Amino acid sequence: MTFRFIMLSPGGSIEHNVTKLILPGLEGDIGVLARHAPEIIALRAGRIKVFGNDYEEYYIVGAGLVEVLPYETTVITEYFKKAGA
Repeated sequence: MTFRFIMLSPGGSIEHNVTKLILPGLEGDIGVLARHAPEIIALRAGRIKVFGNDYEEYYIVGAGLVEVLPYETTVITEYFKKAGA
């Protein structure tokens, strides 16, 4: 099952349908799947792992906030850039 992933920064935005995210929270990494309970998470600078049905991507991000809803997760961050595995 997929859900919508949106990432916003002053430098741009991306949107993907994904199956799983691993986010760098202030208190440790947090996994998000579809139908996750609603939550607001403080994001620390680090690496977001994005998993789709047939792909895996990584993004380096700055500090920010994450809004998790059952079928959509939005990251608002200082910056992000695509990174290698």
